[in-house]
Amino acid sequence: MDLKATLDYGWAGTYTVKERLIPFTPKIEYFFIDGPLRPYVGLKAGLYLASVSVNKQSESESFFGFAPKMGVQYKLPQNLAVFLEGDYNLLLNKKGARDLGGDTFGSKFIQFNLGIAYTLDL
Repeated sequence: MDLKATLDYGWAGTYTVKERLIPFTPKIEYFFIDGPLRPYVGLKAGLYLASVSVNKQSESESFFGFAPKMGVQYKLPQNLAVFLEGDYNLLLNKKGARDLGGDTFGSKFIQFNLGIAYTLDL
């Protein structure tokens, strides 16, 4: 029988990860009623520019994606409104696209938005 004592030390280092996603996505929305409180559904689709950098390595890629959405808008005076909405974004994987770790890249994520809208009288 052997008896062994060891002392190990490990250090993984410090990693800096930066991710950026810029969508260029026109959208359409359908409002169910025309009162002060207006629930709606919509769809946005277009180009998503994605970039990831880990320490000094970086990759960027563009993807087509779309996002069904739903929300509610509250009308304010002078063509303004406050809105709260949720989007389910789906980025489609290009054939052979891989991230820094070698995995196929495609993404799904939920996004919540709160903001102010201005309506043009056309």
